Amino acid sequence: MLKVVVDANVLVSAIFSPEGPVADVFFEAYGRLELLTPEFIREEMLAHAGRIAHERGTQVERIETAVNKMLDRMRTVPLEMIPKATRKQADALALDIDPKDVAYVALALSQEAVIWTLDRKLANGLARKDVRICIDTATMRNIVEHAR
Repeated sequence: MLKVVVDANVLVSAIFSPEGPVADVFFEAYGRLELLTPEFIREEMLAHAGRIAHERGTQVERIETAVNKMLDRMRTVPLEMIPKATRKQADALALDIDPKDVAYVALALSQEAVIWTLDRKLANGLARKDVRICIDTATMRNIVEHAR
């Protein structure tokens, strides 16, 4: 089964637009692909639940429920489970692009996975280094449609 690391921006997009294309692809992927994310994402997403709720004009509890529903469909991986050499490789690749993305790159490298991201800066920055592990939503939709 293909492994896909899901970037936080995908989750945020799906929460902001629960009927939108990102949310559709995310929920279609469940059971067809192995969805992964760094373990810290739960705390990160829940820490921003208040802001997201305010921007969406909804209750914090609804955002927390949506976050948990999505995270329940993914395998969260503690960063300490990623080999140190792989984390160092990810630092070398992504630290100058965006330090917040190093964990996603490390996870993808350690799991031989792709990264589903809406972050063009990350995708383009890695591509300039001949690392083509990022996919966009259109590519993810195509993969999901052909899975299983």
